[in-house]
Amino acid sequence: MLGFAPKQMETPMFDVFLHETFQSSCEGEEQQQIDRIQEIYGATMFGLMQRYHKAVLSYDPYGRAGKGTACDILAALVPQEFVTNVSPFNWSNEYYLATLAGSRLNLVGELPENTPLPAAEFKTVTGGDILTGRHPAGRPFTFRNHAAHICSSNHLLNTRDQSDAFFWRWLAVRFPNSCLRSGLPLDIGLAERILASELPGIRTCAQPQSTM
Repeated sequence: MLGFAPKQMETPMFDVFLHETFQSSCEGEEQQQIDRIQEIYGATMFGLMQRYHKAVLSYDPYGRAGKGTACDILAALVPQEFVTNVSPFNWSNEYYLATLAGSRLNLVGELPENTPLPAAEFKTVTGGDILTGRHPAGRPFTFRNHAAHICSSNHLLNTRDQSDAFFWRWLAVRFPNSCLRSGLPLDIGLAERILASELPGIRTCAQPQSTM
């Protein structure tokens, strides 16, 4: 249950944020990225991301390009008790893995640059396999992943696994317009202002599709 009701309404601040975040000189690229981020929002909100067996890489090589604001808006679409922060680098640990049980959204703030991502554990969790976790002083229990995994990074993936099966599981969302690189001022508190006035409208335009 969400703490707000969806509503058909204009979302001008959210629309401007999407435009400024994904604007591109390449024809069609801006709309393609906007469509993808809204599909991710919808699939996360309705608990459908695990069906696609994919994780999301929010990639920005320079910093301050909108990844944090996009994640803050996404997190508001899910009850906070179902939001976790468990890095794929900890998915081999049964205690960390247990934290994912019941999670709807797993937000990973930053992937380390020089450490290869553990591909076997990544494919097991995102692939819908049966997982075994354990809470401290508790008995092991089995579950399947139902969380959308959103990983932010200022670099591309570091992995020893070069198989199509590994890279197919990633949806890359590139944030090309860095305020640090362009010298534009940062808009502190933008996510809070958008959520305060436009969240019900964002909920109605976040729609999962079958294109993932």
